[in-house]
Amino acid sequence: MTEPDETGRGIPLAARGCHFDTETSGGIVVKKLEKIVGFSESKNTVTLSLRNEEGGLRKMDEVVLACHAAVAQAIASGQRVLLHVLDLSKTGLLAPDMQAMSDLSVAYPDDLDIVVDACQARLMPQRVQAYLAKNWAVMITGSKFYTGPPFCGALFLPAEWRSRLDHHALPSGLAAYAYQNEWPSASGCAGLAQGSNHGLLLRWTAARAEMEAFASVPASTIQKRLQYFLHEVTQTILVNADLQLVTPFVPQREPLPHDWDRQQTILSFLVRAPEAADIDHPLDFVRCRKLYYWLNADLSPYVPVEHKELAALLCHIGQPVALPHPHAMGGKAGALRLSAGARLVSGEPSHKTLGVDLRMKRETEDARKVLEKISLILNFWSDIEAADPLPSYRPLSHTTYSDFGVSTGYTRSSLALGSS
Repeated sequence: MTEPDETGRGIPLAARGCHFDTETSGGIVVKKLEKIVGFSESKNTVTLSLRNEEGGLRKMDEVVLACHAAVAQAIASGQRVLLHVLDLSKTGLLAPDMQAMSDLSVAYPDDLDIVVDACQARLMPQRVQAYLAKNWAVMITGSKFYTGPPFCGALFLPAEWRSRLDHHALPSGLAAYAYQNEWPSASGCAGLAQGSNHGLLLRWTAARAEMEAFASVPASTIQKRLQYFLHEVTQTILVNADLQLVTPFVPQREPLPHDWDRQQTILSFLVRAPEAADIDHPLDFVRCRKLYYWLNADLSPYVPVEHKELAALLCHIGQPVALPHPHAMGGKAGALRLSAGARLVSGEPSHKTLGVDLRMKRETEDARKVLEKISLILNFWSDIEAADPLPSYRPLSHTTYSDFGVSTGYTRSSLALGSS
């Protein structure tokens, strides 16, 4: 499994075939950490780290060698391996190197399966097709880059994987999570529940609308709009002494015409600890989560009158990602993220009266306001911390709100500013 901190908190448990929460998507109460019925008790999980102790990226050659060694050792011991690779992670990492993974799958055709975690969906459709052609499965969502509602995920199965369902049954415990009609018609899926997940259908209907709107924009235009926004926001982060841009990782992909997915669309940054004089001592992960919640709160009661308008804004961005850092409390800094998403490119109905240039400028200004509110929180940290206000997702007269995890009817901004 590649870098759990860069994917999701429940992923390591799910990878071991365990319940990762106390309730399933079917509304059934379960015991977190307990093995799902039908999964092997001997399932092992090996973690492949992408970052060093200081939060920097390990050399890709080093990552690939570690991956090869772990796979070879497992196969030599008689195990079948499912290798989880990232395209992309929460901070935009594409790893391990896909060509090296392709070589690995050729070397072990009968003992190795690869699943590509493309849940960020920050890639062109041709990339998904290429992965499936290699006989790799691909996980995707409509809720991150595409800004659809949360919990609309899908798994693309290559033909060979699909054929296994005709001969092998899925673990019976998955009946608590999925209905038969969410899977292919196959004997191996007969043990799943009868019925329908209407919420999933509705969420995917909304996500598909976002996908179709994005797909209607020419690739060259997509590239230009993303570049404009990313450049402007990057410059704003660089000149803010309270913030430090995490070095962007440029995805290494085969060139395609107007391939917008060879640029980094997730801007990750560290935040100065409120008691520190400079960004060399960033906010730790625990307090960064507090800051994330306060961005979504009306903080106007805790600041002077000249700052109340900014403090009242609800700014919804991505949850922080824990990054190793030698000078952060507990050894883990929190990295917040501003991201360019599909709505940034395609717009949405409330933007009909705006020209493209005006809309893009307004999107960029919204992102700047998020960063300004972060600095404001640092300046009045003690008072805000004492009150510890709860986040609120109600619409205010001025709301800078958008996330690839949530889509609502009252949003003013259409930016995909973060990741759930």
